[in-house]
Amino acid sequence: MRSSAVLWPLASSLGLLAEAVPLNSPSVKFISPSKVSPGSAQNVVVEYNGDVDGHLTLTYGACSDELSVAEAHQHVGSTHVGQHPLAKRHLDHQEKRPTRFVWLTSEDISGGCLSAFLDGELIGQSDELDVVKRLARRTAKKKSFADVAGDDSLWFDGVAYLKQKQPDDFFVTATKNKSFGILGGGMSGLLSSLILDSVGIHNWKILESSERIGGRPIIGGCTRLTNLQLGQVCYPSWHINSTGPGTMLASYLSDYEATAACAMSEEEHLAYMKNSLIEVHGDVVQENWTGNWVQLAAKRPT
Repeated sequence: MRSSAVLWPLASSLGLLAEAVPLNSPSVKFISPSKVSPGSAQNVVVEYNGDVDGHLTLTYGACSDELSVAEAHQHVGSTHVGQHPLAKRHLDHQEKRPTRFVWLTSEDISGGCLSAFLDGELIGQSDELDVVKRLARRTAKKKSFADVAGDDSLWFDGVAYLKQKQPDDFFVTATKNKSFGILGGGMSGLLSSLILDSVGIHNWKILESSERIGGRPIIGGCTRLTNLQLGQVCYPSWHINSTGPGTMLASYLSDYEATAACAMSEEEHLAYMKNSLIEVHGDVVQENWTGNWVQLAAKRPT
């Protein structure tokens, strides 16, 4: 009986050790940053290991395994994640667990670590961060953009804007897997879509209230050439995420070419427009060319 009495407290201690989560196997792992500068906005990127559900708090302070939220030097921000009822605001994030946060560092920041707490319990900590201080200017104080461009110019100080808010108001960054709309299917809208496609951004959609894709629906006569929209030859409707048959509208490539077209006959003008469209769209123009000045019937290619 005595031996069993001795083994019982030992088994209880082992059970407590088994339930504890060592910090060398954290539930939240910090990916970045590795260095920060005082008074700046920093991106904090984390990874989750296992189920992290509850009230998540990130702080900055001493590097210690026995740190509490109250002992932190700076409160970075807090939010609810995972299966917590208040985590529904993060439906855009995978498993309602945001991985990117915004941290506005203090002016008097010193060396320390980022720490993650779940319902007040330490579940992750970063390596010690390097604090890189800005070099002081030898010359006069640097002028702000507003001093140079004037008060009526378009400029925005993001750090100053964040300082006016509470940390939790801008703590969680928005997801990047969202689509966005381009208002209008005129020259500007089509050119915007072309630029986005050229840099690998394809999650856009042109929103056009009418069927006038490409700008002005009528082109013709030298008296109107001086008022034409400038830009590329307009694109067929399938290029702008249209779901059905559409129209292909023609526009001049530049004001210089529009002016030169005044000296062309109508037959030469049609041939010029056709060749310009073929350079952009290829054989589909040849197949659908009707000789119209303005519109070509264009069906979505199979």
